[in-house]
Order: sequence, then structure tokens, then C-alpha cells
Amino acid sequence: MEELKKLIDVLERKGKGSASALLNYTDTTNLETRLFQLTQSEADINEADLIAMLYNAPAKQDAFRMLKSRVKKKLYNQLLFLDTDNEKLMDEFGSIEIRCRKILYLADALRWSDEALLAEQQLRKVLKIAQDANLTKYEIDGLEQLRILLAEKKYTRKEFDKCTSRLEKLYSLHEIEKEADKRYYDIRFDIKLGVEASFKFKQKLQSYVNELQIFWDASESNLVFKRYHQLKMIYYEVEGDFVSFISYLNNIFSLYNSGKIHRLYFSENFNRFMLVYVYLRAKQYREGIEEAEKLKYRLENGTNNWFMHLENYFHLAVHSNDYIKAEEILTEVFTNKYFAELKSAAQERWILYYSIINYITGYSLPSFSDRKLKHIPNDKKGFNVWSLILDFIVVIEKDQPELVEREIDRVRKFIAKYLTSEGDARTKLFLKLLQITGREYKNTKVCKQKGSYILNKLKQTPVAGYAYAETEIVPYEQLWEIILQKLENKI
Repeated sequence: MEELKKLIDVLERKGKGSASALLNYTDTTNLETRLFQLTQSEADINEADLIAMLYNAPAKQDAFRMLKSRVKKKLYNQLLFLDTDNEKLMDEFGSIEIRCRKILYLADALRWSDEALLAEQQLRKVLKIAQDANLTKYEIDGLEQLRILLAEKKYTRKEFDKCTSRLEKLYSLHEIEKEADKRYYDIRFDIKLGVEASFKFKQKLQSYVNELQIFWDASESNLVFKRYHQLKMIYYEVEGDFVSFISYLNNIFSLYNSGKIHRLYFSENFNRFMLVYVYLRAKQYREGIEEAEKLKYRLENGTNNWFMHLENYFHLAVHSNDYIKAEEILTEVFTNKYFAELKSAAQERWILYYSIINYITGYSLPSFSDRKLKHIPNDKKGFNVWSLILDFIVVIEKDQPELVEREIDRVRKFIAKYLTSEGDARTKLFLKLLQITGREYKNTKVCKQKGSYILNKLKQTPVAGYAYAETEIVPYEQLWEIILQKLENKI
């Protein structure tokens, strides 16, 4: 009861009260509440309309500006009451960070209100959370506040010495963690600039990975491990060394399972997701499909992560020529009640996958046969290529020479305008094969002869690395054989 009494006393003496800090949603006569409700319910309403509705007079701009300012302040105050423990809104790590910040704020406010005992209780609480979560920064913040209390209020030499000793160790550790952060965000910025294919970038990345491994070995910091792990994964993908990537991930899983990596710094589901993707890139399809099937049941059905994982699973099925499995995945996706809640771009990718499998196997879902693509055509180097390919092969199927000529010209212009970098080599070669098909589609033997040189070049050209993250929906060599077989059957 003593703690409760002290809190009430502090708030009565120094608190503003909820009326001045928070909106009262139930008081519909209050101008602040009415502004909130009108703004919430009328999406396209402008300030002039709001002033007229609130004041029944047009010349109230100054009053409205002050009203709007008060409402914004109260809404910002109410951000303190967000449900940060809800895993659907925020991950556990972010939730713990915000909890630490809130408690540190409370401790600071109590300390400045001359409530040393209450402040210390809050600090002990945040120190326990920060230590359990390996959050060096927040442990430092908590200990620094505690040191002030011990020096100015409590005067306990043993506790003070223990506090300062711990701080000295944490300061050294925090410097290493800041260096790790610095290198990680430097690389992330470079990737945003699109320089990851350059020799200079690769050298810097390798240097950073080596440095962070040394930092991790020296500090055993989980944050340093996290940054090292993130850069190491980028390194393997940039290098295209997916076999080593698989071995690395499996070693990290062993460390995690043995308790050497804190769970907050290593998402097992995300890294399983990455392992599935890496099996795909390494062309280890059997292992990838086994891992993908297990992960499907670890993820919450119908979430964005679940649908993203099924995209990788679908690619594994197609790349391994298991079209029955691919059709099963498509059926599972399109019949999922949450499919309609996906962002339009994600829905369009699945519709594109459906259209391609529909061409290859005849798999049919009538409700999706007429869906138009709106977002994919804007993604010139990504999935739009597959929309272009699909348009081309559908036109060939129709055997309409004028339309075929139009598509040949469209492909030619697309290559010249968009496929200009080294990473576009495979797509450019395949589109050239398509052009040959367009000219010779009535004679598959001639198609094969004229396309053999380009096909050999395609087989010798590796899949592009990190900058071209989109996986070939159907390997180009595989799709070329399918197109020729279909044409042959038709003839």
C-alpha cells in the first residue's frame, strides 16, 4: 500500500490529470472529441469543412488551429498505451525495447520528483529486463540512473562500487556493439544504392564480416552475433555460394539449439525460411521441399509470412518438375480465406504463378482466369518479365501471325530498354530464344537448330546474385523445353 499511496501523492501534487492529457471518447459534446470522430469517419474531409461543422462559422481558423494542436498532443500521449505486447503489431524484441524505454522514463520522472525509492524500484525492474534480454544500452541507461541515486540519495558504498564496476564492463561492450551496428548499416545503405555487384562492395563486405566475427568471438555479445549473421547471409548471397550458405545455416542452428545464441537475436522461423530459399538457389530441391513442408506448419496459417513461405515452396516444386505439388500449393493459397487480405502486389504474383501453371499443365481455377495485373507491369525487371513471357507464349498458342510479330517487336524493345546490365544476361538470352520461337513456331526442328547456340549460352550463364532477388518462376531452360514440346504436340 505504501507504493500506491506515494504514487497517488505524486500525481495529485504534480500530475495534470487525464482530462488534460487524454481524449475522452465518450464526451461527444467536447470539440476535441468531435474533431477526432469527424476526422476518423470522413476520410476526404478538409479543414474548411471541419471548421464549419465544429463552429458553425467560417472565420475560426485560429481557434481550430489551437484545437487541432491540443488533440494532436493528447493523441501522442495515448501512443504510450499502444498494445506493444501484441505479437501481431510488434515483434517481441521491439516490445521489450519499448517496455525498457517506458520504465526508464518513469524512473527518470520519479527521480526528478524526488521519489528516490519509487525510482529505484523501477530501475531494478528495467535492469532485470535488460539483462535477461542482453540489451546492453538499456542496462547502461538503468545503471547510470541508479548510480545517480546511489551517489545523491542512498550512499551505499558496496552497491555504488558494484554499479560502477558493471558500467565499466558494459561501456566497453557497448562500444563493440556500436561498431557492429555501424558496419551493418553501412552495408545496408550500400545495398539501397544498388552497388552490391561491384568488386569494391564485395571487398568491403568480406572485410566487415571478418571484423564482426572477431568482435563476436571477443565479446560474446548477442547483438554483435546478430549483425555478423545478417552480413554473413548477405555475403553468401552476393557471392552466390549457396552450398556453403546451407552449411553455415545448419551450423548456426546447432549453436542456437545448444543455447549459445539468445532467442531474441535469432528468429528460428525466419532462418528456416532462409534455409528453404537457399536450398532452392542451391538446386537441392528434395531437401528444400522437406524443409518447406515442415516450416509450413510452424508458421501461422494465413499470415503474410505463411504466404511468402509458400511462394518459395511453390518455386521448389516447379524447379523440381513436381507440378502436382505446385498445383496443390496453388489450391491451398487460393482457397485460403486470408488470400483476399494480401496486398494487391502479392495477390498478383500468385495470379501470375497460376497463369504459368495453367499454361504448362492446364490446371484451372475459373475464378482467377480473368484477373488483370495492375502492379506487376510497373516492375520492369522483376515479375513483369514473366508477364511479358506469358503474353508471348499465349499468342504463339493462338497461331495468329500478326499478333506474334507484334510480340516479337515488343520483346525486342523491352530488351533494348530494360535489360542492359550484367545481371540481366539470362533473361536477355531467354527472350532471344522466344523471338526465335516466334519466327519459327510452325517448325520446332528449326526452332531447336536456331536456338541451340543461345540455349548453350543460357545453360552456361549463372543465375544473378543478390541484386536480382526474384527467382525464375520456371527455370528458363526448363520452360524452353516445355514450349517446344507444346508446339510439337500441336503440329
